[in-house]
Amino acid sequence: MRRGGLTPRFPKSPDVIIHVITSYRNVFAHRKHLGRGSQHGRDLIPTLKHLSGSKKDPDLLWSYTMALDEKEMTDALDFQSELWVELAKYLQGTWKGLAEAFERFRLTPAFINEVDLVALLPIYAGIASNVLPSLANPLATSGTIVYEDKKDS
Repeated sequence: MRRGGLTPRFPKSPDVIIHVITSYRNVFAHRKHLGRGSQHGRDLIPTLKHLSGSKKDPDLLWSYTMALDEKEMTDALDFQSELWVELAKYLQGTWKGLAEAFERFRLTPAFINEVDLVALLPIYAGIASNVLPSLANPLATSGTIVYEDKKDS
């Protein structure tokens, strides 16, 4: 994505996490069921290496899953939480890259002209310290819009 001469810097795509999420999603969405290791005292699901690789692979039988050792399974909720944390880190990095690019882009003449900000510029330097929300002042605010009080002469 390139606009206004800027190229945002995004973090490297988390291909491994995306592959894991996609693999489990495909099993849950397209298979009749996914065996669980509830015999271990909590809801465990098979680790990634035990999942079918494609729709052409045979379904995992419950008997196969039930025979897996606890080390060959993962706690479903803990695993989901771990994946979410890793994916959220990537998404935060993506938003950071977009925000940094926008910080630079919003100052370019192309952006200012495209969103028709020229009529509102330059912004009065003291606006942050002395504009009060009152129509009695020479400058007043309403929401995020600044109005100049134009008195009839």
